[in-house]
Amino acid sequence: MKSCFASCPFCYGLEVKIVDHLGDQEYLREHMYELLDLIKRVQYSVTASPAGYINAETLSQLSSRLLMVETKSDRATSELERRLSELTQQSAEILMSNMRGAADNRQSIQKLEGLTKVLAEDVHKLQNYNEAYNLMKENVTKAEAESVERMTKLERESQTRQAQIEDQRTALTNFQRTSFNGRLLWKIEDVTKRRNESHIKHSFYSHAFFTETYGYKMCARLYFNGDGNGKNTHVSLFFVVMKGDYDALLPWPFQQKVTMKMKNQTKRKPDIIEKFRPEPSSSSFQRPKNEMNIASGCPQFAEQNIVFATENGYVVDDTMFVEIIVDPAYEALHGLNPSTMESGVGRSGGGSSAGGAK
Repeated sequence: MKSCFASCPFCYGLEVKIVDHLGDQEYLREHMYELLDLIKRVQYSVTASPAGYINAETLSQLSSRLLMVETKSDRATSELERRLSELTQQSAEILMSNMRGAADNRQSIQKLEGLTKVLAEDVHKLQNYNEAYNLMKENVTKAEAESVERMTKLERESQTRQAQIEDQRTALTNFQRTSFNGRLLWKIEDVTKRRNESHIKHSFYSHAFFTETYGYKMCARLYFNGDGNGKNTHVSLFFVVMKGDYDALLPWPFQQKVTMKMKNQTKRKPDIIEKFRPEPSSSSFQRPKNEMNIASGCPQFAEQNIVFATENGYVVDDTMFVEIIVDPAYEALHGLNPSTMESGVGRSGGGSSAGGAK
């Protein structure tokens, strides 16, 4: 068995199956070159040798071999064409598959681009929504601040109006209590509370009263814990001349006799009474330049241990009554001594005196 013309490791002699080499293009090409070279050598031998050198049998063998080679070459060519066709078809299928894949990719890219565009629009909308939300939040915060400010303002106005209403109610009550006959009957409630708070609010005033409709305007001032030389030991009671609407028509200084009483509610004890006539030279009885003049009266009006003793009857149900009586003007103008101080019946404790209240 002769070896392959191309020294191929798959071939043994001339009975080689050339189609076995189609899987390797390098060996197939070498086989074809070797066959051509063999044919040329044979042709040269025929033409160069004497006619009698190659006999008919040799030529027949060569022809048979050449025919076999041609046949195998044709089969190899057909097989190669078939393989090429298959490869071409496979390549076409791969190419078509790649094209379809590319088309799918383009569609995917287009979809992705569409989604990206939608996402960008959504992001833009979200930004707009966020701006709108921030604006709305700012407006709400501003509205809340304005509401709080309005509520605070309304509360202040409400408090002011409530205070005005209370003032009007107090004024109305005082007006209802106001007398125009020179007599004040002052009902003092919550005595215990007022007494306990006397270190904070040392004194308090009564409502106003008048000698007549167009007469002098006056009020009383009381110190539960005393004032001046009556501090901490006595209840101090003072008389105050106030600025009135008709002062320009009245004679000055004020000269009417004043009687001050602390009423006993049980009749177990007499009323505590002090009387005095105004001192014409005192600033307390001149025509008022301010809302009220300096108070004048009794720093030692009544001893505290007598006034606040429950059994004495000056404070009942935590209530006390004080009365101020101003005599008609004609009494002061008809021969009465304005400097005389009178002590009333039932006066308990130290002597009486007239003086200014702090």
